[in-house]
Amino acid sequence: MAPAAEATASEPALSPPPAVEGKHVIIQAREECWVQATVDGASTRSFTVYPGETSLLPYKRKVSLVLGNSGGVNLTHNGKSYKISGRPSEKRTLVFE
Repeated sequence: MAPAAEATASEPALSPPPAVEGKHVIIQAREECWVQATVDGASTRSFTVYPGETSLLPYKRKVSLVLGNSGGVNLTHNGKSYKISGRPSEKRTLVFE
């Protein structure tokens, strides 16, 4: 029998963000993160992304994000990696237009 592969508890493997057309933000979770999103001024929705999950937020004019653990996610804005200067468990508010 082959030896079992070693699992690492540090960070889940994240696949590359999907290719999407139009304005959008992609949230990829390395750690659990609560998100509050307001897209194009419509009603605000709250959700949680868990390690390894990806959430796509398409928009036309503007998206506002509140991230409860900004150091635990990777963001992509319109196909380009967006650097967040957050630390683990740091709450950050971001607006993309």
